[in-house]
Amino acid sequence: PARPPRPPRRPPRWHAVFVRLAIEMAFLVKDAGACSATDVAVSKDLEHLDYDLMMKITNKRKAELARRQKLADPRTRQFGVSHEVLAEQIKQKQAAQAADAQDEEAYAASLTMNDAVLQTIEGIKSDTRRQKQMETIAYSIANHHKETRREWPLSDPSKYMSAYLTVPEDKLGPCSMSRFEGEQVDKEKIRMAKQETARVLKQQMQERWDRENAEKEFHRFHDMKLNEANLLRGRCEQASVQETLEDKFAEAQENLRLADVRKQREAAKAQQEAQEKMKHADNLVNSDRMREVHDYKVGSTGRLLKGEYKRLSIEEEADVYNTNAHLVRDKKARARAEAEAGAQDVAHIEHSVSVLAAIEMEKARSQKEKTLKIVEENKKLAAQKAANDRKERRAHLSLDYEP
Repeated sequence: PARPPRPPRRPPRWHAVFVRLAIEMAFLVKDAGACSATDVAVSKDLEHLDYDLMMKITNKRKAELARRQKLADPRTRQFGVSHEVLAEQIKQKQAAQAADAQDEEAYAASLTMNDAVLQTIEGIKSDTRRQKQMETIAYSIANHHKETRREWPLSDPSKYMSAYLTVPEDKLGPCSMSRFEGEQVDKEKIRMAKQETARVLKQQMQERWDRENAEKEFHRFHDMKLNEANLLRGRCEQASVQETLEDKFAEAQENLRLADVRKQREAAKAQQEAQEKMKHADNLVNSDRMREVHDYKVGSTGRLLKGEYKRLSIEEEADVYNTNAHLVRDKKARARAEAEAGAQDVAHIEHSVSVLAAIEMEKARSQKEKTLKIVEENKKLAAQKAANDRKERRAHLSLDYEP
């Protein structure tokens, strides 16, 4: 059979990338030819627009052209901009930082100077106020005595009292007289104005009465509704209380029933426990361990049963007594042997001490005898030396001496 045709292969992903790059390069060449003179002149398709909008669109086109040129360069596209551009950006950033630092220093210096000026001005103001206060106090001390004050005559009891006037009434004239325009008004107009005022006041009073009556009616209606609501709430509360009482009564009956059931259960449990205690007591009383039938029991493992052990058997107890007697006898024999050995050691030590004392006494006697012999020999030598000295002295002093 004929082999079916194979479907067309899907182009690789890099193929689409290269196609897109080729299309962008074509547009780049086209735009470069169209916008090559943007630095000097503006495109003709923008001449009908406003200048600001035209320059904005032109700048956008320049930025797009620069971006496409950067994409067209593989080095710039893969590794970024060159080091010269980065160095220039760093220089600009450092210059901006230096300018900001200078501005900050200038601002700080300006603030310091302004602060100093303000402090100086405030000091001058404070000194001025203080000087004025001191001058005022000095002037008051020098000129303002209590006698020179205006209120001093008013406070003088000999000059003025509230019970009489300082000047007779017949000598007091009018204080002032004035006549104002409008005092001579037509009486008819005054009457009409008063009537109008009375009518307005009556109308206001009627409105006030109507408003008060409406408020009273409103309050009366709401009071009636409130009374009805209170009555209904009271009936509801009474019904609720009655239901609560019925629930409590039912709950009390249920509690009584549960208490009766619990009491019966506890009584049955107590009776069962009493029977178990009696059975346990009977078992204990009638058990072999409590009746002491056996001294002890040995289990299947050959060990003594701990719960059934009471005491030793007679043979074991006699063996224990015999063993204790042998132990006491051995202990006494060991004590006698230790005492005899101690006595022998003491006798040996005393003999050794007596021998050493005799040796020391003999040593001291021989040393003393030797010392006496040395003393006798020294006396003889001294006498001989004295005789020789006398002979030598005589021979030295006498010329005819012959030994």
